[in-house]
Amino acid sequence: MPHTNHHNNPTFSLAMRSLAEDRLKKKNLTSALPALLSTSSPAEELRTLYELQLHQIELEMQQEELVESREALLQLTAELETSLGRYADLYEFAPTGYLTLACDTTILQVNLTATKMFGVERSCLKGNRFISFLCDDDRPVIETMFEVVFSNRNHQYGEATLLPSFSGHTVRIDAVLSNDGKECRVIMVDITERKKAAEATLKLSEDRHRYLFEYMLNGIAHCQMLFHDGRPVDFIYEQVNARFETLTGLKNVEGKKVSELIPGIHDLNPELLETYGRVATSGQPERFEFYLEPLKIWLEISAYSLKPGHFVTIFDNITERKLDDIAQKKLSVAIEQHPVIIVITDSLGNIEYVNPAHTELTGYTFEEVKGKNLHMFQSGLAPALVYKEPWQTILSGEILRGEVQNKKKNGELYWVSEVISAVLDNDGKIINFVGIKQDITEQKRLLSELDAAKKKTKEAELLKAAFMANISHEMRTPVNGILGFSELLQAPDISKEEQTEYNDLIHKTGERLLHLINDLVDFSRIEAGETMLQITETPVNQVISDLTAFFKPEFDRKGLRLRSTTGLLDSDDIIQTDSSKLSQILTNLVQNALKFTTQGGIAIGYVRKDAMLEFYVEDSGIGIPDDMQQKIFDRFRQIDNTLTQFYKGSGLGLSISKAYVEMLGGTIRVESVEGAGSTFSFTLPYKQNKK
Repeated sequence: MPHTNHHNNPTFSLAMRSLAEDRLKKKNLTSALPALLSTSSPAEELRTLYELQLHQIELEMQQEELVESREALLQLTAELETSLGRYADLYEFAPTGYLTLACDTTILQVNLTATKMFGVERSCLKGNRFISFLCDDDRPVIETMFEVVFSNRNHQYGEATLLPSFSGHTVRIDAVLSNDGKECRVIMVDITERKKAAEATLKLSEDRHRYLFEYMLNGIAHCQMLFHDGRPVDFIYEQVNARFETLTGLKNVEGKKVSELIPGIHDLNPELLETYGRVATSGQPERFEFYLEPLKIWLEISAYSLKPGHFVTIFDNITERKLDDIAQKKLSVAIEQHPVIIVITDSLGNIEYVNPAHTELTGYTFEEVKGKNLHMFQSGLAPALVYKEPWQTILSGEILRGEVQNKKKNGELYWVSEVISAVLDNDGKIINFVGIKQDITEQKRLLSELDAAKKKTKEAELLKAAFMANISHEMRTPVNGILGFSELLQAPDISKEEQTEYNDLIHKTGERLLHLINDLVDFSRIEAGETMLQITETPVNQVISDLTAFFKPEFDRKGLRLRSTTGLLDSDDIIQTDSSKLSQILTNLVQNALKFTTQGGIAIGYVRKDAMLEFYVEDSGIGIPDDMQQKIFDRFRQIDNTLTQFYKGSGLGLSISKAYVEMLGGTIRVESVEGAGSTFSFTLPYKQNKK
């Protein structure tokens, strides 16, 4: 500590004097001062004595201060020596090497740690250039680094390897310029082990990469993109793995252009070059599926760029999967568009899928039936056993084939033929059921109608046979009568009365035979479609009047009443129709009524109902059973074929009448109560001349 001259400092002198006076008082030396001042001694001498005492005390105090300062200086010196020792130890034994270099890299100072890194004594290092201890490959780099430090005053760092003749270690060098700019401070760290570990890690990583590259199931290709005027025009395969050849079928591709390996690829698949060019220039990875037209294969590709102008592709051949997908799509479209109903359920019969054909038939949308059980379609008309047995069949793994009647959303019933089979997993466990169903409601209806038609045909054949037997009988009877009465007329002893009677019987029998023949002719024409209509002006009232007059004698003979009624005035009764057909219809109905009426009477007539005239023939005969009322108009049909033996007739009259009514644009019907008579009515259009 430097010594300070406090005596020349006025402030210090005053402070020292004050302290000296205080100490003098404590020594009681001042007790004599008043006495001195009061004596007869001169004041000058007393003052001098007092000052001497104070000065003595000041000297004592300065001596004390000097002793304290010397002790403090000794303590500080000891501490400084200790700090210098510690600094020297830190410098020498620091975990890093410390060097001081001149501007030409000559080593000026070096610590013990650095000498150990070099593997030589300190004396071998001082005065030698630092770069002389480095490997030849590292010298230019490190020398340039130091030039930058001295010229630009920038902190620099680098790595270098010492010569094998020394330690051969690899070190990291951090260099910074000193404050005066004449020296360079260097921190040197041994990174040999660290570098070995990094190299080992790198080698392991490279080995793993090489293994992955060679044995990955994906194909890998490192490629260089070729450009012309900034536009990608081709690329070269720089490196590919073994899987590349397996997936593509291309061999010996490294170093070759893709256009050489696959001629015409850029014309057939220009988008592939465009995509790779985009990846190589932008650095943005892309993932896509691609159909390589020249090789006829599908690829799933991921493309990356590790450096500008280059790209890496990792790909897999997905041709089989794509073909399966295409097949699945075709199958899906076929299922969706197929008119046959397709239903897929789980193992419990809960619906997982139905195609549109199912919706079209049942009225239920897929959302309405999804998750529902097939029981929802049961009609409820069949016993539970009908559904239980088929379910047991499909649960056993067998294919079920059958027909079932179900119910639509609107409650309408329908029939389907179905084939249901189980879908098994690898363990043979049922996981789904697939049902193929076809709407056979119309076929069922047609089969039912066919069965009815067969029954009706069989019935008609029986009726026709009975009819033919009846016709044969009807024709033989009058012919036999005519022949019999003709023979009787030839007898020599026949009387005039008998001759007249036999002639009348022959005439009536002939009329009966003629009527039968006319019916057969009319029926044959109707069957052959040869009946022609003769439409003329027909006075309806006159037709009714003539018919009444014609049948009156027979009514009188049978004791029956005959009543006729007309619905129009004579001025309004003329219509456009076939008058002969109208007369025949009414005649057939009246004859039919006469045949089956034995008491009471018959009423004939017509009424107008809007644009139609409704004709009727009402009798009080035997009537017609309810189950026969729609059948009596059929050909060959009578109420009871056995009645022909009693009432006579062919049974064709009503059938012929029905055919004529329909030809003239009308309809015919019957209302009857068995045992209480019948009313036959038919309609004809009320057509008049336009004036």
